[in-house]
Amino acid sequence: MRRRGFPTLGRCEPTRILLRTYEFSPANPRVGWPEAVTELIARHILRVGHDYVETFPVVVIEGARQVGKSTLAGQLMHGRQGASATLDSPQQLALAKDDPESFLRQAAEGTLVIDEAWRARG
Repeated sequence: MRRRGFPTLGRCEPTRILLRTYEFSPANPRVGWPEAVTELIARHILRVGHDYVETFPVVVIEGARQVGKSTLAGQLMHGRQGASATLDSPQQLALAKDDPESFLRQAAEGTLVIDEAWRARG
């Protein structure tokens, strides 16, 4: 089954897995929470994120503004082969909308991190 809006790349059809982040960044701790608790939550989310990246072809990191989604994506990419693209870039956004298959092939070998993917809607 092909999901609307996502091209199928070879045999790999995207599977949506949600990893919600809440105050991931120790630099942005929850008010009143001890730093050790914030770091424990961050380590747990990072461990789960690594498991998801190893298991699923697509991982969506979802959360409110400024909770550390981009930071988490960067940490999950550390030491992995792949590429990163942000749809804040007008060139990357145009490529994603006009030729999504070419856009997704930027990381033919490895992982592709797409930051601000919501901008490609519509």
